[in-house]
Amino acid sequence: MNSVKTEKIGNFIIKIYLDNDNDSPRSWGSSSTIISLVPRHFSSDKDAIPLETNEDGKLILDSEGFYNYATGGKALVLPIYMYSHSGDTISTKPFGDPWDSGLVGYIYMNNLTAMAEKIIIPETGSVDWKAVEERLKGEIAIFDQYIRGDVYCYNTHAINPFDEHGEIIDSCGDIYALDEALQMAKDNLPKLDTNYEFDLAEAT
Repeated sequence: MNSVKTEKIGNFIIKIYLDNDNDSPRSWGSSSTIISLVPRHFSSDKDAIPLETNEDGKLILDSEGFYNYATGGKALVLPIYMYSHSGDTISTKPFGDPWDSGLVGYIYMNNLTAMAEKIIIPETGSVDWKAVEERLKGEIAIFDQYIRGDVYCYNTHAINPFDEHGEIIDSCGDIYALDEALQMAKDNLPKLDTNYEFDLAEAT
C-alpha cells in the first residue's frame, strides 16, 4: 500500500495512508437520527424511527423546519442532499445540479434529546436550536468525509541504520482529514523521541 503523504522529522518518518478499513461514524453512537430515503447510497441509523409524511411522501414540517409531534415536543429537521458523479458527497444544502444530485434523506434531533445533551441556553434553560442546527451540520460534515473516503491512518517509523524502512513505533487509524492525521502523528513525536534515538555515527 502506497502512502499518500510522507514526512521526515528528526529521527522519524511519518507515512499517511488512506484508511479503507474504518467504521461509519454513525456506528459511534449519536444524539441525532439519520433517515435514508435512498438506501443504496447509505443506510438509516439502526433502530431509527422515520418521521410522519403526508400523502405525497414529504415530511410534515412547519415554516421554521420543525417537526411537531402529536404528543407534544418537536424536532429540528435538516435535509440531506447528495451529489453523485465520479464519487459521492453529501450536504445539508442542495448542490444545484438537477441531474447528478438530489434529496437522499434527512437528519433530526428532538427537544428531549437536546435537553439531555444539555444543548440549552443557560439564561433560560430552553433548547438552543441554533446550536442543535450546528451539531446536525457538523455530523453530516463528518459523515460526508466518511462517504468521500477522507479517512486516514498513519505509521511512524524510527530511522534505523540497519533497516531502510525503519521500525514502526506508533500507528493510528480512523482519522478524519489528511491534515488531522499528520498533526496527530506529529503530536506523538515528543514522547517517542526519548525512546528512539539512534547514533548513526556509532552504528556505521
